[in-house]
Amino acid sequence: MSLEFARPLLLLLLPAYIALIYLIDRRGGRRSRRIKHRVARVMRCLLTCLCVLALAAPSVVLPGGQQAVWILADASASARGMQDQMTQSVRTALENKDASVNAGVIAFGGNAMVEKPLAQDGTYNGVTTAVDAQASDLSSALTLASALLPEDAQGRIVVLSDGATEDVRAAAQQLAARGVTVDFQSFSGDALPDAQISQLNVPSRVYQGQSFTVTVQVTANHDTAGTLVLYQNRTPVSSREVTLRRGDNTFTFRDTAADTGVVTYEARLISEGDSCAQNDSMGGYVYVQGAPKLLLVEGRQARVAEGDDGSSINATTGPAARSVSFTQSEAIADVLYQRTLSCSACGRLLKRRLFERLRFPKGLLYEDLAIIYPLLRQVHKVTH
Repeated sequence: MSLEFARPLLLLLLPAYIALIYLIDRRGGRRSRRIKHRVARVMRCLLTCLCVLALAAPSVVLPGGQQAVWILADASASARGMQDQMTQSVRTALENKDASVNAGVIAFGGNAMVEKPLAQDGTYNGVTTAVDAQASDLSSALTLASALLPEDAQGRIVVLSDGATEDVRAAAQQLAARGVTVDFQSFSGDALPDAQISQLNVPSRVYQGQSFTVTVQVTANHDTAGTLVLYQNRTPVSSREVTLRRGDNTFTFRDTAADTGVVTYEARLISEGDSCAQNDSMGGYVYVQGAPKLLLVEGRQARVAEGDDGSSINATTGPAARSVSFTQSEAIADVLYQRTLSCSACGRLLKRRLFERLRFPKGLLYEDLAIIYPLLRQVHKVTH
């Protein structure tokens, strides 16, 4: 049973009205201690309270005779080895419930789905809906069950899980404030053998011709063996037989950036007896830039120091560098549409006088963007 008000904000008028009655009595000089004056003051306050309560439209909500129970069954990958226990527990609960109780089942993982709607029959065949087993979002399941509880019935929610879920105490307290009881039943059992790729780390940017490392972390709940394959743009480039120990296992691959542009990488694990194949792959990508160029001027000759091999090319015998010139308006448009020129200040040769009044802003990320256009407005020609 609970008391509800259709207009609860009107209850805020009670203190104001009582204070107004007190001020009127004081201004009227009614400070007599006689009993009839006190009784009159109490009656005014009582009548004021009754009027405000009547305006607030109170109503008494009585619980209905019908009961509704939602059973939330954990269908995530961590509880896969306990599905038989949960199914049997749900069947026992449905068979032994009172005939007047409507009961339903919601399966949850990364999402929540109604497995069996509220009904009085006691049949249940286990989880058959398409639930995302790679996560365990109990909060969304509680929200769905709360929304599907009939308003005129006594509500109850029973959670069946292995305990590997997020903390939902705040959500359970909110449901309890609405009169909905939330009960938890934990299950434990032997976890099924599983090995998953938990991390794949690649550098975000590399230069063409640069060698780099691809790091793959495999997490296993038992000792096993398998094959780890690395794909580049969906083509296998490396494969190795690996021995996995319980816990985290780290493996590294070396690769060289051959072509410019975006290159995708994917690691796949092939292991016998693995209970969950959905977590046996993970991907990432690398942006490959053109090879960097560095001009070193020494004495009367200029040479280009390039490459990982430490070779140098004499400027008089090496290939002639091709340059492109832009006018001021052409350079601003080229930077704006990100064609040839970049906004980066690195690798540029600029006259000192351009920075007499121009400075990089302090405490600002991507400060190059803040000065590139004021910088271009001071020049007449840009050579790339």
